[in-house]
Amino acid sequence: MDTSTPTPLIKRLEALGRVLRRRGETDERQVFVHLTRGGRALHAKAPEITACMVEGTGLTAEELHRLQDLLRRLSEGLQPA
Repeated sequence: MDTSTPTPLIKRLEALGRVLRRRGETDERQVFVHLTRGGRALHAKAPEITACMVEGTGLTAEELHRLQDLLRRLSEGLQPA
C-alpha cells in the first residue's frame, strides 16, 4: 500500500470515534493508531460482517480465493516496471 492510502481511511475512522491517532514522543513522524471502545466493539463484530459480505457475493470460498488471486496478479501487472 502506498503510504498516502491509509491516511484518509484512518482520518475517517478517527472522525467516527473508532480510533485515536497519537504522534510519537521521541519522533513526531511516527503515528500510533489505537482502537477506541467503539473500535473494539466493531472489531468484535468483524467476523460476522465478513461472513455476511461473503454470503452476499454468491461465490464459493474457492471462487473468492481465485478472484482475489486474479485481482492481485492484475494489480501487480499494472504496476510500473
